[in-house]
Amino acid sequence: MSNSILRVTGIVDRDGRIIELDTSRSGASPWTGVADPATPGHHLYEVLPRHSHDAIERALATVGRETPIEVGEFCIAGAGSSGSPSEFFRWVLLAHDDDRRCRLFVFDAEADRRRQWKQLCDKGDLLDGALTATRDGLFEWDLRTGETYYSPRFLEILSMNRAQFLPEIHSVLSRLHPDDVGTVKRQFFDSVRSTDPFVSDFRILDARGDYVWIQAFGRVTRDTRGAALRMVGSIDDRSREIQAQQQLRASREKFRLLFDRAPIGLVLTDLDGELIEMNEAFLEMIGRSETDARTLGWWQLGPTEGHEKERSQIDRLYECGCCPTWERTLFHREGHLVPVKQTIVLIEDAEGRHYIGSTIEDLTVQRRAERAKTEFLANISHEIRTPLTAIHGYLDLIAESRDEEDRERSVATIRRNAEHLLTIVDDLLDLSRIEADVLEIQSAPCSPGEILLHVLDMFRPRAEAKGLKMELHYRSGVPAVIETDPTRLRQILLNLVGNAVKFTEAGGIRVEVELDDVSETPQLQIDVIDTGVGIDPLQAEALFQPFSQADASHARRFGGTGLGLAICARLGRMLGGEVRLVDSEPDHGSRFRMRIATGPIQDIPLLDRPDSIPRLQESIAATRNTLAGRILVAEDGLDNQRLLRHFLEQAGAEVQIAENGRVAVESVLSAQRTGQPFDLILMDMQMPTLDGYGATGIIRQAGIDQPIIAVTAHAMVGDRDKCLAAGCDEYLTKPIHRDQLLAICRRMMTEKAAH
Repeated sequence: MSNSILRVTGIVDRDGRIIELDTSRSGASPWTGVADPATPGHHLYEVLPRHSHDAIERALATVGRETPIEVGEFCIAGAGSSGSPSEFFRWVLLAHDDDRRCRLFVFDAEADRRRQWKQLCDKGDLLDGALTATRDGLFEWDLRTGETYYSPRFLEILSMNRAQFLPEIHSVLSRLHPDDVGTVKRQFFDSVRSTDPFVSDFRILDARGDYVWIQAFGRVTRDTRGAALRMVGSIDDRSREIQAQQQLRASREKFRLLFDRAPIGLVLTDLDGELIEMNEAFLEMIGRSETDARTLGWWQLGPTEGHEKERSQIDRLYECGCCPTWERTLFHREGHLVPVKQTIVLIEDAEGRHYIGSTIEDLTVQRRAERAKTEFLANISHEIRTPLTAIHGYLDLIAESRDEEDRERSVATIRRNAEHLLTIVDDLLDLSRIEADVLEIQSAPCSPGEILLHVLDMFRPRAEAKGLKMELHYRSGVPAVIETDPTRLRQILLNLVGNAVKFTEAGGIRVEVELDDVSETPQLQIDVIDTGVGIDPLQAEALFQPFSQADASHARRFGGTGLGLAICARLGRMLGGEVRLVDSEPDHGSRFRMRIATGPIQDIPLLDRPDSIPRLQESIAATRNTLAGRILVAEDGLDNQRLLRHFLEQAGAEVQIAENGRVAVESVLSAQRTGQPFDLILMDMQMPTLDGYGATGIIRQAGIDQPIIAVTAHAMVGDRDKCLAAGCDEYLTKPIHRDQLLAICRRMMTEKAAH
């Protein structure tokens, strides 16, 4: 203690609380945090730095009368009387006579030590100026006292000033990212135990509440005995660098993910054909593993006759800088050739090395689709030309024949072929609407039993002509009425039953119906079972694709466009269910199943057996001639005028003809003035003088709300909406079917009367 200067004396109790304190000899404040520690009652914990608390506790527990116990030497921030940032003080305890108290002595540290620290601080001030111009922050850590020194740049990196950052190691450790604390401590202790420098990357919390990435470098200085005295080092703000690395890593990961999951093949090769990178789509395309492909190399993955073509494309790439595209083939591992479209681009890396990047598009599906469409066009051409030939021929027979029976047979044949033509056109239009997502489902209460009987009745003559038996069986109670689109339900059944009759030469067709009401949304299940040609399992997958048939030979043998099942499958989904092939075996027949939502069926009676066909026919006949009222037909075509007049008058309506839109408007306004308004207007939308759109607009502007049915040959996507937007209430496409015409007219007139 000979080199130390006594600054403070006092008495504390055994718990460490100050009883009295003499500070008359104190030139500097040897405590921290308390303005006036001379006031009795303060604890030593309150006047010394936090890291001294363990030392205070040990000293109080071991202090004796004879031997003084040194609590420790501590650096007190801001204690310097000469403007230095801190002073060192040594605190010593000695037991009092009564053993319940202790004497307290606070010495100024030896003069040499204090002078050395001040010199270091002065040098730090000089270094501060130099280091301010650099990116590094300087620090010194006294490993014996825990005191630290930080340069202005150090504090600047953390967006702090000296008042915010206490000169003790706890200020640093408390701000480390929780995930980095263990690593930093381990690296530090490794440096203290060895001669290796301390090098660490870690995150530390700055004054703004953000974590800053720091790279720290330090070396430990030791005394002559090798004991660690202090660590001196620097820190560098690596936040931007780390952030850039993280962004680059994230970008690479995204690129890799995009590369691997791209739906087309992606390949990178060097100029010698060595495969550098390839994605899963490419490997799946050729049926090989990455190791297998690398072993073969690029030039071995395709026929040799394509090599010259590819080399010429690479030459073009160098010459004009364009990205050549051409079609070629690659070997599949199973031995067949895969048709592909390849596009190449020249890639240069940072070292100037050149690579070839290729996009490889598998054309297998496209070629298959092209073949299917080609076959479809051939089929559709045949399907259209066949009934047209029959119609043309039988018209000649009608003109030449005088026999009434022959003429009736010819008319029946013409009607049958015309209906077949309309079916083809309707299929094409339905597919167009479905693919454009504009096909509308119009749900209404309907009887599934009556629809089934009607469909079976239509095909019964053809089935009986082939000697086939047709059965309808209810496997459970079937609702008398369901809520669905009756037109689309009938369309699916016509296709399924029609196919069953077409592809069956012996045996029969059985239709089984049951209600699945277990779930919250009950469904009606209808199975169509035949004993026909059946379907190969390998061909069944393409059965519901547009333009496809299970076997191209079926098209030649049985006819058909290959659109029916594709449309049925999509209609089934739109009706809340599905249409699918349940099972099939070549030469033994097939079972197709359709399921549709029924809508609410509470309080709906369930039928346990089909209604008889005669009852259905009587019902149809009873309602056929119930159309009554005045109907205006606006139509410029003489043939259509006669046809519409015949259908409507035969059903009991009074008909007036208007040959164009202008006459139609005048007729409607005149009838309105005379108090004899028309009950219904059939409006051809394409007429001379004034078309149906203009005529409808004038009628609606006049405040006339009689129902108007648009009659048009336009049956493409959007035509219905266009007619309804013009003011029409319903839409009917040409050619006109009598039953459809009368049903729509009857419904519109009934709805009008109800209002």
